[in-house]
Amino acid sequence: MNETYICKIDDPAQLVPHSADNVRWVDTVRDLEMLKAYCAWFDVGDIREDYFGFDITRQFGTEQRKWRVCSYIENGEILSLARVKFVSETEWEISAGSTRPHYRNKGYMTAVAYFLAEYTLRNHKRATCCTNISNLAAQRVMHQIGMVLDHIE
Repeated sequence: MNETYICKIDDPAQLVPHSADNVRWVDTVRDLEMLKAYCAWFDVGDIREDYFGFDITRQFGTEQRKWRVCSYIENGEILSLARVKFVSETEWEISAGSTRPHYRNKGYMTAVAYFLAEYTLRNHKRATCCTNISNLAAQRVMHQIGMVLDHIE
């Protein structure tokens, strides 16, 4: 049985500040080579594959945007990446996070999650995150930025 751990933050005062100086929105035109290099670390040859749970090349297309992707970039390389998915008029979800293996446990995903949560709260939405109950790393990141357990499904 795969239970889902769901956490949330809806009050900007609960957000725990983290440096997000190296985090910015991904531009699929300008950042295409960096995205390809990042995906190669995960054996994804074509970034249009569904590895991240969405087609990253279409996020700024003509269709209605349902998500935005940001990444932690250092020395011209994407080290960590995640998206904010526009779930409803009141809630946006932080999801599809990943970090290159040898950069894990260094705070890069925490910076990305903080950037996305702060953006969500600034837009007067509740920030949520859903992860597998066994994904302790994701839960730790969410708690580090001030999210709290909402419920388990």
